[in-house]
Amino acid sequence: MELFNNNLRYLILESKGKLDLEYLDLYFDLDPINLTHFFENCKHINNLKKLLICNSSKINLKATLYVIKEFVKGKNLEYLTYAITNQFVLSNNLKNLIKETENIVKMKMYDDLIIRPSDIDGLV
Repeated sequence: MELFNNNLRYLILESKGKLDLEYLDLYFDLDPINLTHFFENCKHINNLKKLLICNSSKINLKATLYVIKEFVKGKNLEYLTYAITNQFVLSNNLKNLIKETENIVKMKMYDDLIIRPSDIDGLV
């Protein structure tokens, strides 16, 4: 993973063979091209049930949502969350993502599914 000024430039999830991963939380400035490459490298993931995506970029939102929608179509997810930091109004693009994926996956609020270290070890 390479970060530059908090922008994701390159992210690869590599594994020898299949990888069992039920929970994946992505929180970056998402670029649709890099996100497409990342999702292509996620083909070896088995049992992914919860995909949390928090996008801190407000650029190329429509293209980013399209990439997410295409990835979700090929997975057997239980839950998908998508949040855009500092944006509390649902855009038409996000409403379309919800509508187009509602028969594939349940959508939840990002904060409802995030696992924080305190949730695991009991510390605040």
